[in-house]
Formats: sequence, C-alpha cells, structure tokens
Amino acid sequence: MKKVYITIMLVFTAIIGVNAQATMNSLASKLKETAKINSAVVTRNVAPTHANQPAAVLWTDDFSAPGNWVLTHDAGTTTDWLLGTTIPAGSFPIPAINSASAANGFALFDSDFYCDTANGQVGNLTTAMPIDLTGHDSIRLSFSQYYKRFYDSTYVFISNDNATWTRYEVNAPLTNNQFSANNSGINPDIVSIDISSVAGNQDSVYIRFQFYSPDNLNALSGCAYSWMIDDVSLSDFPAVDASLDLAFTGEYCMLPVIQTEPFTLRGKLINKGLAPLTGAKILFDVYDPLGGIIYQDSTAAAGTINVGDTSGFLTSLGSYLPLDTGLYIVDQFVSATGDGDNTNDNIAAFAYVSDSMYARDYLDFDINSYGGRLGFQGAPVSFGSVYTVYHTSEFTSSTFYLAQPTLGDHISVSVFDMVGGLPTNEIGSTGVYTITAADTGGTAFITLPFTPSVNVVPGDYVVAINQLDTNRLSMGYTEFLSTPSAEFINLDGGGWITFDSINLVATPILRVNNPSGTLVSTKNNIQVSAFNVFPNPSTGIVYFSGVNGQIEKNVSISVFNNLGEVVKTFTFESAAHGRIDLSSLPAGVYSLNIRTNSIEENKTIVLQ
Repeated sequence: MKKVYITIMLVFTAIIGVNAQATMNSLASKLKETAKINSAVVTRNVAPTHANQPAAVLWTDDFSAPGNWVLTHDAGTTTDWLLGTTIPAGSFPIPAINSASAANGFALFDSDFYCDTANGQVGNLTTAMPIDLTGHDSIRLSFSQYYKRFYDSTYVFISNDNATWTRYEVNAPLTNNQFSANNSGINPDIVSIDISSVAGNQDSVYIRFQFYSPDNLNALSGCAYSWMIDDVSLSDFPAVDASLDLAFTGEYCMLPVIQTEPFTLRGKLINKGLAPLTGAKILFDVYDPLGGIIYQDSTAAAGTINVGDTSGFLTSLGSYLPLDTGLYIVDQFVSATGDGDNTNDNIAAFAYVSDSMYARDYLDFDINSYGGRLGFQGAPVSFGSVYTVYHTSEFTSSTFYLAQPTLGDHISVSVFDMVGGLPTNEIGSTGVYTITAADTGGTAFITLPFTPSVNVVPGDYVVAINQLDTNRLSMGYTEFLSTPSAEFINLDGGGWITFDSINLVATPILRVNNPSGTLVSTKNNIQVSAFNVFPNPSTGIVYFSGVNGQIEKNVSISVFNNLGEVVKTFTFESAAHGRIDLSSLPAGVYSLNIRTNSIEENKTIVLQ
C-alpha cells in the first residue's frame, strides 16, 4: 500500500517562517512520495549498527519453533505478530527479510496489511521461557531486522522477572519514509544493544519486541509498513571490540575517467567493547577491475576511543589514482590489538570509473536499492546535484531515473554554475522533453542531450532536473549517503536551498555524462580514449562515436561476457555516430572490443 496522503501545494515562502524547523520537516515529507515521522521520547535510544553477529553466543533463536514466543497485543488493539515466512504487504524493494535463517521462519508485524487507524496497533512478541545468564555480567542483544517507518516506533523491552520491563528504542534516528540503516538496500540490518544493566548476571531474563503505533499517536497511526525480525541472540561483550561503520570511496560512485582524482580512502572505527580503545587503525586494499590487489594503505593509529564512540573519519596515509575504466573495490579491515570479535572487522566500498558518467547515488547498479520518489504534487520543482570538474571539457548529456512519471508531462535538465555555494547562472539545457508511454513502465532511465554541449572549466556545477508540470516528478533517489551541501531544491521558483536545510536525506539518481573525447587539457597520466561510449551504466541502448570529430572507417564491435565469450557483434561504416542494442543481454559487466582500420580499443560497459 502506498502512503500518499499529502498532495496540497505548500507556499514556498513559508520555509523561512517563524516555525522554520517544523515547516522544513513538513516540506521534506511532501517532497517524498511516502512519509514517516520520528517517534516519541523514550527511555533509551539505540541506533542500529551494521556488523555481523558477535562471537561467543550464549542464547539464540531463529523463529523456527513458534512455541518459543508469546504473541499479544495491548488492550483496545487487535493486531499480533506473525511467525513464519509470510512476506509483508505494501511496496518493499526487497519483499522479505534476507536473514541467514529466513527460510526457517521469521517474525513479522505487518501493519500495512491490517491497517487499523481506528484502534491503532501495539503488538508484543515475548520470549516464552526465561533465559539464564548467571555468570555473565556484560550482555549484548543482537538481531537481524528489515523495517520502514510510518507513524510508528519500534522497541525492545528487557525484564529479569517478567513483570518490570526496561525499554530501548530501536531505529530512533529514522524519520519519514526511511528504512532501517537508512538504506533500503541493506537487508538485513544487524542491531546490537547493550542490555547489561538489566540482564547481566540474571537467571530469568525475558526479551520483548514491540511494534508501537497507537491511535493517539497520529491520525494515520495503525497503518504503517512492517517490521521483520530474525536470528535473535545474546552474547558476552568482549573487552576489546573495534568495528567499522559504513565505508565509501568519496562523494561519487561513478566517475568519468577524465575527472578522476586520487581516491579518498577513509572510514570510521566504532568501539563496541567494554573498555576504551587505543591505537586501532584501518587497513585498505584496493582491487582492480580484474580482482587483483593493486594498492594497499592504512590510516595512522587512532587516539583513544571511548566505549560506544566512533573515531570520526580516518584517512589513509597515501592515496590511489585509478588510471583505467572499470569497477574498483576498496576493502577496509580493522587492526586493533586484542580485538575480541573479528566478525565485524571488514567492510567494503566501491567506485566505478566510466568512459563518461558522473554519479552520486551509490545505486550499486541495482535499481531495487532506490529509496523512493522525489517530486512535488501541485507545483513545479527542480532538484540539483553538484558535480566537480577538474579538467576543462564538456557535459554532453544527463542520465536520470524516473520511478513512475506521468504520461505527457514535461521535464528538462539544466546546468548551473555556482556562486557562494548556490546554483546561480544557467549555462546550458537539454530543452523540454515530453514523457512517453515507454517512460512509464517503472524502469525509466532517460538520457537527454544538452543542446549544445556545455563547456565546463575546473570548478563546481549543479546539474538540475526540472519538473515543469504540477504532477509529481517521481525522481528516483537513494539513501545510502548524502553529502552535505551537495543536493539542492528549488520549489516553484522560490530560490535554491540545500536538502540539509529541510532535513531531506536523499541523493537523486541524476547523473551527467562527461566523455573523455571532450577533454581540452589533461594530466599526462590520464589516458584519453579514442571513442566515446555512453551512457555507462546503461539499460541496454549504448551509443558510441569517435572523439574530437575523428571519424574512423570500418568499425567492428565485439561484446564479451565475463567468461570471455562473444555474445554480440556489430559493424558500422564509420564511427561518426553509432548505436548498439544490448537490451537482450542479462544485467552485468561486459567488455566491448572496438576495432577500425587503424585503432583497437577495449571498453567496459555495465548493463542494469
């Protein structure tokens, strides 16, 4: 079920009104097609952590035996948890929890399916038998979850007598329309909670999960999405436990080869142990497109990190400059003396160096990981993303994803220079494009050319998509990472503001193509291609041309899969402009061997 309740137009000038914070939160909700809010103040707030299950498990349950749990609901409500393999109602990018033992069953509170706004929903899932933790002072509760918020809260309760309960809030940082881990693609998210103060050295410990959406919370309470739980465990806390937070290689997930700069290798250490952590560092391995390690580095040793704290970002001592197109993987590893849990010591990030494409959205080349639809019902709106140019060249086109556009609506893409950190002067545009029936099928990657191409010199530029009608644009976005002051919105001509200023955590799937053939000047160590191939990644239709007006004769193209097998061949009289159709091939990474009478060149293309 889609939660589309807010459709009236908001007067843009209200953003700077007296109650600015409330108005900004409201605007962020309206811009996303679905909406959710933060829950009430509770006893303790626990942010989910993204680590594997800890070692030394004292107790575990995978919901394969439903009799181990008691299902109840608060008075005046009617909905209970479900134990089994039933998938939730509503629209989830991944339909069920992808936990290790999901095939054996999991726990589901399917608020969307029962949807009781009259009575609300408060469902309890409680262990049937006490758990003896005698002799264990420091206890960690861990479980897998997949969750999306909509006027509800999610709690864990712990008791040592089945009468008095201590409450911990799970998913506390999430706001409207956000998934667990603030990323729909992380499934499952692993939550760890320190319950030592209640459960430590106790012989009768009980665990309760509560989905909380009572009718007095909001008029829409009792009709949320769902919360799925699996693989619950209790374990000892190690004295020393260094872990890693989410990793990434920089602001961009895809970079055109002519704009690549040295990779930023950085990450965050988290102290999940019982004692202060001193001298830990992060090791980095960079893998090339063929899977071999091509660069290794590390950070300097961190100072003292207190229990529960993070180091902030640590940066490698050196840097790595990619010299060729392809997918680069950056593995991060914890190095900490006496680390008592090595299951949470590794995390990876990626970057894709392409022939032409710049992208911020960290989509992992998988459209299932997009987070929703941006737009505004009732007024035109523009969304913009910052792209940095290091080498004088041209923007030739923009590629973007629309999740569910309206047939006949009109859009355009513009390029702005920046003054004082804001988009200022429009320096190029695609012209107006009309949405066709082919764009409304739910997988609409659209590429529009700038007419003419936009000349860019070193500096920052904003590429902006313009919703020219009053129907919601349905701009796809991701929630994996959002760089401060890098995403902008302009509602109905009211002026540009940052996503940060309205508490909107999202990165539009809005990319720009900057082919190597448009390079004017470059560093000696950047290899300039003889052919432009774009867009890359592609949904199937790929274009190519010779660079700098060069027109090679008698062009043949062979397409190879990852086994080295030829899966497609094409021939052309010249390389002035060419179009190859790869839409019949499965998604994946392919090699293009391009030959002419005088040139042979290999390209890598990603099909989505």
